Amino acid sequence: TPEHAPLPLTYTARYSIIIEVFYSTMMLFRATILAFLVAAVNGQCSVCGDGMAVTAPDAIFAFTGQPEVPCGILEDAGENGDIPLSSCAFLPSLIGVCECAPITPAPIDIVTPAPVSPAPVVAPTPAPVPADTPAPVDNPAPVVAP
Repeated sequence: TPEHAPLPLTYTARYSIIIEVFYSTMMLFRATILAFLVAAVNGQCSVCGDGMAVTAPDAIFAFTGQPEVPCGILEDAGENGDIPLSSCAFLPSLIGVCECAPITPAPIDIVTPAPVSPAPVVAPTPAPVPADTPAPVDNPAPVVAP
């Protein structure tokens, strides 16, 4: 056998290599997912500031050196991550025309059930009682002895 020929791998060595590759792949996958989630969260820009929203979406925002844009489109661009985060920090103080206001949750219609009351209870009606039968007749029918 040549001096530099690779030694055959035992079953345990092969298994160990497979586990190491699998573990490395899983760690890379986890890191990729984590990076994606961080980018997704940090990539959004609330142009009005946290907890605020544009209330005049058709108003036109103009800034020197930038094209004019309706406030609604500017807000959408921020939510989609199209505005650099470095620019996002100072936007709330510049977009007064967009009429930013605190986000209020939509009102919830609370349906109050009608008061539950028992159905009216009517006193039971007495069952019809037949009139008393007349007293026995004077001429009873003959009774035959057995």
